[in-house]
Amino acid sequence: MNFVDGEGGVEWLEYADSAQGRYRCAQLGEGCLLACLFVSRNHELPARDWLAGLFAETTLDTKARMGLLAGRPASAADDQGRVVCACFGVGYNAISRAIRQQGCTTTA
Repeated sequence: MNFVDGEGGVEWLEYADSAQGRYRCAQLGEGCLLACLFVSRNHELPARDWLAGLFAETTLDTKARMGLLAGRPASAADDQGRVVCACFGVGYNAISRAIRQQGCTTTA
């Protein structure tokens, strides 16, 4: 579900699956993420680093919005994993992909 509040153009995204015990919602203002809530019977939560990255974006595209409702990045390439290199913001999954796909063997 997607709707816009008449007050200030706040947009809400919402997903509910009562059979699985899941509820997710997000509040956007001028296209950027303002708040979100994830509730799950089995304690499934999205990756913190990915979610924090969405708060840093100036606007969320359709793919990012779908990911919010899915509770995970829309594609595996968007899932950087937990940050391993804080200086450059590189995640574990990004490093693993570089090793597998490109044969990287050094930090360069």
